[in-house]
Amino acid sequence: VKGRWQRLVPAVERELAEMAVHQERRRLDQALRESEERLRQLTENIQQIFWLIELDGSRMIYLSPSFETLWERSREGIMERPMRLLEAVDPEDYETLEASIQAGGWLAFNADYRVVLADGGRRWIHTRSFPVRNHQGEIYRVAGISQESSEYHRLLERSTTLTRALEQTADGVMITDRQGVIVYVNAAFETISGYGRDELIGNRPQLMQSGLQERHFYTRLWSNLLSGLPFTDLFVNRRKDGDLYYEEQTITPVRGERGEITHFVAIAKDITDQLRTREKLRHLIHYDTATGLASRVLLIDRLEQAVELYETMCVR
Repeated sequence: VKGRWQRLVPAVERELAEMAVHQERRRLDQALRESEERLRQLTENIQQIFWLIELDGSRMIYLSPSFETLWERSREGIMERPMRLLEAVDPEDYETLEASIQAGGWLAFNADYRVVLADGGRRWIHTRSFPVRNHQGEIYRVAGISQESSEYHRLLERSTTLTRALEQTADGVMITDRQGVIVYVNAAFETISGYGRDELIGNRPQLMQSGLQERHFYTRLWSNLLSGLPFTDLFVNRRKDGDLYYEEQTITPVRGERGEITHFVAIAKDITDQLRTREKLRHLIHYDTATGLASRVLLIDRLEQAVELYETMCVR
């Protein structure tokens, strides 16, 4: 009996060991299934497209359902022929994108591009890929996330258009922060002031003050602006070369999302030449060009002023 027990013990130990291995395998299989289910629930309930592909690009392992919403195309055929993803890419972007993938593989699939929709419209897509490593740390697959970026490109185009408009307008444009530090000037403002952009940005508008306007002028200016009101007046400023110039300027507060004043934008027009022309015209009207003496128009004007003064004094 003792001998039989001795022979049974190793067999029982082997069975128990195999049972433990099977149990551990079942536990790992269950954990894997649960992990895959969580991943499926995640990827199938997000707006972004999640995809997983073999490193050599031979087979698409997974492509989330949101692909059909963003691309407006079926996933059929994509799994076995991943390059069919590019069939919907706008012809203007196709060659660049294809060349990038051909040169660097799917790991190089990091780009913004447009896809052509069923109705012929265009939709911007941003795709970012990243490596998937095995237990040895080797890259054996590539995963990626694609999402719509149309709104970003609309805002970018709008910003570019506004910047071009500001740069090409004939009036000078200057933007300062709330503290009065210059953060932007356009080309026209550089021309008017004589200062370069690098000299102006980070500086303050006091750089151009002539010193001919009294303190209360600027007190009134800041009182208006900090109250949220625009300020319009004639500024007597000094160019970089020291020459005086007259500038008709409107400064407007810019408010943030919560209504707080964050910046000030000034639109400036150099009217120096207009004032000089007006002064010349006034001189031509009131003085004889040959003798330099007062003309009849000026004499009548002065006489009318004298009569008006005399009548006022008589009334008193």
